[in-house]
Amino acid sequence: MARKLATYKGYNTLNTYYSDSSLLSPDIFDISFFPNNLTVGKNLIKFRGNLNSLKVGAPIDVEILDSNGDTIYSEFIDYIDQDGSRVLSIYIYEDTAPGNATIIFVTEITKINNQQIPNNFQNQLNAKWTRTIPVNPLDLNTSTVIFDDLPKVTISENVGVQLNRTYANGQFPIYNTGQISFISQNNQPTAILTGGKFNGDMINGTLSVPTPSNPLPTSDINASSTSYTSTISKVLNDTTLQLDFPYEVFDTQSNLSHTFNSFDNSAFQIEYEATPQYTPTQNSESFALIQISDLEPDTGDISRIKVYLNSAGTVGTFEQVNDILLPNTEIFIDSTSSLTPDKSLGIFETQSTIDTYWEGHSYQGKTEIAAPTLTWTTSSINNATAIAGTLDLSNSNNVYTFQLKDQFSGIFVSQSMYTVTLDAFAQKSGNINPILSIYASGSAFTFDSTDNFNQELPKKLGKKIGEIECLGTSKRYDDISFEFNSDQSGTGVLLFVIESGDWQISDIRTLTDAEYGYTPNYTRFRTEIPTKIKSGNQLSFKIEYYNRLGDKSNTVNFVRNLNFEGGNRYIDGGFSMLTGSLFVANTLSSGVEISGLQNTGYIRSLGYEGFNQATGSGAGGFLLFSGSALPQQSETIYQGVGLEMVSDANNFFRYRTNPSILDVHTETFFLGNPSTQFISGSSGNLEISSSKFQLNTDGTINATGGTIGGTIIETDKFKSSTNLGTPDSSPSFELTSAGVISGSEAYFRRVSNLTGAGAEVVPLLDTRIGLVDGRNMGRQVVSVSQSFSRNAASGFPNSNTSDFDVVAYYYFHLLPYENSLIIHGRQYTSCGGSLSTAQSIRGQTRFTFKTLSNSGSMSSNSLTVPTNYDNWTSMGSGGVKTFLTSRSQSDGTNGLGITAHVFQGDEALIVDIPEANQSKLVQVTVEQSLAEFGPGTPASSANHALRLDNFGVIATRSLTAANIAQAQGDFPGFTS
Repeated sequence: MARKLATYKGYNTLNTYYSDSSLLSPDIFDISFFPNNLTVGKNLIKFRGNLNSLKVGAPIDVEILDSNGDTIYSEFIDYIDQDGSRVLSIYIYEDTAPGNATIIFVTEITKINNQQIPNNFQNQLNAKWTRTIPVNPLDLNTSTVIFDDLPKVTISENVGVQLNRTYANGQFPIYNTGQISFISQNNQPTAILTGGKFNGDMINGTLSVPTPSNPLPTSDINASSTSYTSTISKVLNDTTLQLDFPYEVFDTQSNLSHTFNSFDNSAFQIEYEATPQYTPTQNSESFALIQISDLEPDTGDISRIKVYLNSAGTVGTFEQVNDILLPNTEIFIDSTSSLTPDKSLGIFETQSTIDTYWEGHSYQGKTEIAAPTLTWTTSSINNATAIAGTLDLSNSNNVYTFQLKDQFSGIFVSQSMYTVTLDAFAQKSGNINPILSIYASGSAFTFDSTDNFNQELPKKLGKKIGEIECLGTSKRYDDISFEFNSDQSGTGVLLFVIESGDWQISDIRTLTDAEYGYTPNYTRFRTEIPTKIKSGNQLSFKIEYYNRLGDKSNTVNFVRNLNFEGGNRYIDGGFSMLTGSLFVANTLSSGVEISGLQNTGYIRSLGYEGFNQATGSGAGGFLLFSGSALPQQSETIYQGVGLEMVSDANNFFRYRTNPSILDVHTETFFLGNPSTQFISGSSGNLEISSSKFQLNTDGTINATGGTIGGTIIETDKFKSSTNLGTPDSSPSFELTSAGVISGSEAYFRRVSNLTGAGAEVVPLLDTRIGLVDGRNMGRQVVSVSQSFSRNAASGFPNSNTSDFDVVAYYYFHLLPYENSLIIHGRQYTSCGGSLSTAQSIRGQTRFTFKTLSNSGSMSSNSLTVPTNYDNWTSMGSGGVKTFLTSRSQSDGTNGLGITAHVFQGDEALIVDIPEANQSKLVQVTVEQSLAEFGPGTPASSANHALRLDNFGVIATRSLTAANIAQAQGDFPGFTS
């Protein structure tokens, strides 16, 4: 988090009507908690406010001045305590001036001590409270941890095998190759090796020199021993160590001591812990990878985090499974799913580390050329990457970049502080000082558009966070640190720009950071899931936060009902033993028994008591045995080794060595390889097959040649012996092993008793005559969107049921095999009322279908149209269909209203086309009739009306089923 600064407001000189100097301001601000002192980090003051004095809606403001009169940042947080107190958070940094600070609260009040505030002091800040408090910026923060916003917790499962550690030369090897000399400059002890090589594992090891040679400066004190021992703080390179302790000896007769600054090459030994090689075992473990962001509280500093776990299969409350000191978290690691210890990707232990995680680029201005060489080296600094190429870095905007690959980006939290630390070695080449720039690049960082490299290179490098310039010929840099903040939440990588000189980079670490006394905003850690938790279970987690005093924050994170696979249950060791029997099952005394007894060992399905019992009336099962198995029974005797799998007396497999038996009873068997040769049998049939011969169960024989029923057999297909004519000339029929069927004709039919007159052939598809049959096959031949209507405004236009007027003609042609017409539409008859008893109004629309009788040419020797030209043949009574709607005096009030009918679906009218009328031109005559019936004649009215809407005709083909029930039986899914 970036440091926050306060602006001076001058409240210390503000003249107010009322100044309060009481300890807790009970009459105005009602301070409910005031600390003894302010320490580094976020401190807090709680106040409730006296509602009898404060003006409703008036602001409350604070100014805090340190002992030098400088402002200290503070802010009110969006939090209300259990007693209704509001909270002021006060930020103390380690460089805040110690001593007494002054806290000033200001506000507007309406009265004090039951006295109203004078008018000239109203509508302004008219009251303040002032109190001093000691500031100790070096003391650790113990304030209550309060969060305004809940931290974001992400938990995922890592299931990985437990790792065995192996060491090439033991876990604690001793190194003593060569000799070392010692020198101390600027109070920094250093050991230099001749005739050997140090390695990076030696850090934190112990160097011992029993007899240093020629220690200087000489001393005249009486030392009990002149040996030298120190721990190793850093491996500078493969010949140089940085040590923790000076070379100091003590007088045995007094408290005098002497410090040596150097000694010559001497024998030595280094004892250290080597880095293990990890190899996987079969023991898998489950870990919860817990990542917490937005972790920085509004007050207090988090010291510890506790993790609690509850399983969906556990009765009880949450149980603690982890308690950790809040660590600084390395951002760039190999994988959060790995169970190996987290290690920075910037620690270059081998060339493989560089090749796997890092990449280099070469830029000549906006042009990228061949990448530089990245080489692992230990000569100048330990475990370093040397970046080298052919670019002339003296030219402006010619640079190398060395960066973490994008797929290994780290997670950054908005406005949070991070520290990157590295070692480097610079070597001057030419006349320009070596310069190394460090950038943070990715979605978490806003690139500086004014930065020269962001303008001149073909890619945006990102946000510059630091630079190293070597002012000499060469120089080593150890533990160089740069602090930087993320601009927003996202991901990012580190990127180094070699502007000039030769550079080696080593030991790059990027850690979450914060001001001293403040909480880092992100952490990541693993928590082992106990093996007592059932596998494949749902787990819930509780996360608690504590300050240095162990006080728990009221803020708690819950993450519920996560699916966890869990680790396995693993038994290892050369002496592990299970006595008795082991049952593998989902309930006790069921499933499989594994037993090791005296003179026998066996595996069986529980319930299986022996072969003789299972082939009689006992339960089936299996038994794999050696020796005298199943000693609890005597009906079946076991000796030797064997395997039994029994269902009943007719289905079993039995093999044993004493006596020697192989007995298989089964209704179906298969022996061999289905791809080459086999013998199989089932249902009383036998089949034998080999590469060129097959005896089928029905007695037929398959081979790679020959014919079946005139169809030629080839290795990958059947084909007819006749071919189509030119230009095709391919077989008239062919079925390939790829599933391709080709032929000249297709004929599909069913045999059904559709009419009740006996079985008949029903063609469904016949390409020879072009027939496709199906009830969903059809086409719209007439579609009318206009309406046809008539009314009795001038009296009823029709006098009786047979009196119709033609309103329209329509024509279409029937296709072959179309034998059914479907008429659909809408019609209504309306009545304006005033009908007498037994009177009714009837509206009808009649459709008459005829076909043209004659075809071909015809002529006449006059201007009269030939007779046969317009000769239409009736389809009989089935070719006339009528829509009928009517109103009677009993409908409504004297018939008032509308009767409508929608003719569709099952309500549509069907016309069966006689065979003689099929495949011909059809004439549809549409006629309408609006007539009255009964005694007398109703009065004329335009509201007595008939109307036809949206009618049409569909031509289709039916199965001509007179007996629909029979058709449904023969054709499942068939409906009328």
